[in-house]
Amino acid sequence: MTTPGALPTLHTEALGRRTLVVLCGELDAYARGLLEPELDVVLGAANPPDLVIDLSDVPFADCGGLALLIRARNRALRRGGSVTLACVAPAVLRVLRLTRTDEGFDVSPERPGVSASR
Repeated sequence: MTTPGALPTLHTEALGRRTLVVLCGELDAYARGLLEPELDVVLGAANPPDLVIDLSDVPFADCGGLALLIRARNRALRRGGSVTLACVAPAVLRVLRLTRTDEGFDVSPERPGVSASR
């Protein structure tokens, strides 16, 4: 669970031929500045970059956070890859839907490749 006031974090793990990116903390302009360089490294390492971004531990996102996600999607698409948003918290999903940002992503209620029985 995210601690209020904690710095946003990103960690990755292999998910078959895809890369799981787990974001934690609020996604705002401050988080964008911290996480964008790390996400660029992840996008550059995979060929093609097929990412699953787990947002289950992201309680809040504003336009800075949306810009981070959109930029990652655009970079992945230019390289023949994809970005799926997974486990999106209700408040963040609401922002995605209100801004119609969800229309540009595959959105999954759970991590692809992870059994619901776990």
